[in-house]
Formats: sequence, structure tokens, C-alpha cells
Amino acid sequence: MLFVSAIDSTTVIVETDKFASHCEIFQCGMSVDADIERFVVQRVHELERLRHSKLKVRIINEVPKKSAGMFRYAALLLDELDSPSTSDITDLLNSPPVDLNEMYERILLRLDSADTKPRTRHMRRKIFSWVAVAKLPLTVAEIAYACAIQDDETLFDPTKRILAVERDLLDICGPLLEILDGKVQFTHQSAKEFLLQRRADLYLKEKRDRVDYYLLQEREAHASVGITCSE
Repeated sequence: MLFVSAIDSTTVIVETDKFASHCEIFQCGMSVDADIERFVVQRVHELERLRHSKLKVRIINEVPKKSAGMFRYAALLLDELDSPSTSDITDLLNSPPVDLNEMYERILLRLDSADTKPRTRHMRRKIFSWVAVAKLPLTVAEIAYACAIQDDETLFDPTKRILAVERDLLDICGPLLEILDGKVQFTHQSAKEFLLQRRADLYLKEKRDRVDYYLLQEREAHASVGITCSE
């Protein structure tokens, strides 16, 4: 009688007899590294900025190694490399983030630096709040109305406001947000978890305040949504 148990995604132990002392351990070829490499090559060729970059070959070679087996990490790193920045692209490749949370911090700092207008920062935070606490996925129109209503407003007339459109939401929130079938959602559950983390867990201590502005208190976010919906 054979008893087979999976220890993790790559290791299987096969035991002969019910609880035999002899067992054979072998590795199954289930590594995701090759898939990440293929993904990186494909994505680099899809992104015009990277496709024509003189660092294209280096990016293809190094991003998979720095992704630590995580597709999401590789995708975020490519998004970061594909964004306009005053930072040397080589610096980013030479000093990759510790984990996904630090990558999200870097993305927020880039978005925050790209548009420092208070209304844009406020809108970005409001979008994050609504998407994070919504019980059901929200439509672009629902988010647009939410962003158009002022926190202290008692009467809202949508005919007198220019509402945000899909492109605005994606530009403001970058790779943390996506829109599928007209529904607004985080690109990954880890993005929501990052925004709900404790301030003390941030990596980039010297720029803590700029990132901390976007971190959410779930109770506060629910209250904000409730006030807006009651207007």
C-alpha cells in the first residue's frame, strides 16, 4: 500500500506500507521560475518603453531572479521600471525591495510625487478607502460619484461636476488598481492588505508620512463611506 503526502509545491514523500520507516523523497519539477521568466519576456515586449530600452536584456535577465518566485512581485517591478522616473533604472535593479509591501511603498511614493495637488492625493486616498471596504465590487460611475462629493457637502448635484472616468482612476492609483468588466478592484489582495497595515511596519522610514497618508483605518474608512452615502 502506498501513502502519498504533499509537503509543499515541490516535494512529495512516498511511503511504503502504512507507517513504514522507509520512505523515498524526491523533487517534482514544479518550479514557477521558468513561468516567471516567460512572463517577463512577454511583458517586456508588450511595454514600449522597456521594449526599446537599452537595458531590455538586463531587465529580462534580472527581474526573474529578484522576484523570489512571486509573479506579483515581478509584475510590480516591471510596472515600476516602465514608469517615468528621475531615478536611474539601474539603481532599482541593484536595490530591489525586500518584499511586496516595500514595493507598494515605492509605487505610492512615485504616484504621490507625480501629482502633489491636494485634491489628487485626497481622491487617491478616497478611492483606496471605498474599494477596500466595499462589500461588493464598485462600478467606475460609483467611484466617480464618491470622489466628486465633498466630505462636508449636504447637497450634491452631479450635473454641475465633471466626473472622473476610467482612465482617471487608473492614472491616479497606478498598478494598485484595475478595472474589469466595469468593476473597480485592487490588482491583488496583497494591495488591500498593504493599505490596511500598521504605520509601524513601513520600510521607508525617511518618507513615512507620505506613505502613511494612504494607509487606512478600516473603521474610519467605513465611517467615511457611510457619511458620503447618506448625503
